[in-house]
Amino acid sequence: MNEEDSKAVKKTVLLYPDEKAGDRVVLNFINEGMLKERGRIMRAMLLTGAAMMQANKKLPFMIAELFDENTTFTDIQRVIRSAIPEAFGPDDAIMRDVFSRLNAAQAMPPAEGGSSPAADSPPAASEPTQEARHLAEARRNAGNMFGDDD
Repeated sequence: MNEEDSKAVKKTVLLYPDEKAGDRVVLNFINEGMLKERGRIMRAMLLTGAAMMQANKKLPFMIAELFDENTTFTDIQRVIRSAIPEAFGPDDAIMRDVFSRLNAAQAMPPAEGGSSPAADSPPAASEPTQEARHLAEARRNAGNMFGDDD
């Protein structure tokens, strides 16, 4: 895309790294990026803030006030949860699907000798695939990693 076809808009933002810890962190992120990537980095940061603002107009302001070198993901989760209590709740449809697959896997009787069915035989229609069991396990593990702190 050449400059004649581009309808890009340039905006200027002032950062105060000597006064605000968050500004210092942002400036470090930008400066650590390769020179050609800095515009993309700044755009990604801006769009992320806009996405949060679309969910709740106060979120970017609350996180910006909290943000410094020691801010953790858990800290950010707590701020988001304070503004949007259901933000980190499980998706009911996904959870129903996972539990139905887990229940089907637990209800399967073991094959002779206690081993699983032969690998070359196709799974029954109600039987979850190995991929589905791995997906359910990954979701369970992710849920355990980011459990509710309350």
